Amino acid sequence: MFGGEEDPVEADELLHGTQMAFVGARTVIVGLSERFLLEGAPVLYRTDDAGVTWSAITLDSVVDVDALGALGQSVWVAATTSERKAAALFSSADGGKTWRAMAVPDALRNVDVMYRVSVSTAYLATSGSDGSPALWRTTDAGGRWLPLATPSDQGLLRLGPSDSRVEQIATIGSSVLVTEHGRVFASSTDPIRWRALEGIETIASEPEGDHVFVLVDSLRPALLDEDLRIEWRSDRLLELQKGSYLEQVVFHGGIGYVTEGYGSIHQIRNKTLRVLRPASDGRDSKGNVNVIIEKP
Repeated sequence: MFGGEEDPVEADELLHGTQMAFVGARTVIVGLSERFLLEGAPVLYRTDDAGVTWSAITLDSVVDVDALGALGQSVWVAATTSERKAAALFSSADGGKTWRAMAVPDALRNVDVMYRVSVSTAYLATSGSDGSPALWRTTDAGGRWLPLATPSDQGLLRLGPSDSRVEQIATIGSSVLVTEHGRVFASSTDPIRWRALEGIETIASEPEGDHVFVLVDSLRPALLDEDLRIEWRSDRLLELQKGSYLEQVVFHGGIGYVTEGYGSIHQIRNKTLRVLRPASDGRDSKGNVNVIIEKP
């Protein structure tokens, strides 16, 4: 429970849209969705003792944490403020102890995904509502954000007014990959010219990694090399619980993690599949499941 008796955060609340950033071996920052029943309550917390104690982080007018990204002590937060205009971005260079606001273009709104390539380079995906760009990139630590065309912007797929936009971002070498409305595309980082990656269903990567973790053939784990060719493909499919669904894919330390809607976590490590956490109660998590990070 975060916040003590005056401002408790119940465990069930962490099942709804929780964002996490792993800053160090014992330091974690957690961001929460808007807390309607506790208006004005903190939505960002930090622990330095692996979760034994937590302290609230107060950022000006922030009511909802949309995305978090950490590279060592460098932490970025994309958030919604009470004014609900452009997205708010904040950065910390000391693991979340102190923060500064970052400049944000007016058209950058409703952030859904943050992917940090390095301390200076990052991508943001937004809902693209009101005709605003759905994909952005900075190469100077947030000094400038430039909009990028998505595959649908380049005519590679046709979207309806309520269809999802960029849902996942991954990078490897000089390539960037995205999932837009359930389809995977790849491009060089410059210029952006998308092409479809047929048979690839979902993607995840890590900064400076030498593989992209993907699912193919309906829940079959695989690894792509820097040329975006399948280097390894599992001989087994992930076995989701009856009535469940794939929720989130993460790649960390060369290990793939897949969470499903009922809370199970599958691990793909050293080309071996296993279940880290079987579901116990069958409830729908309705948001991002906390990811277990394990040293390779």
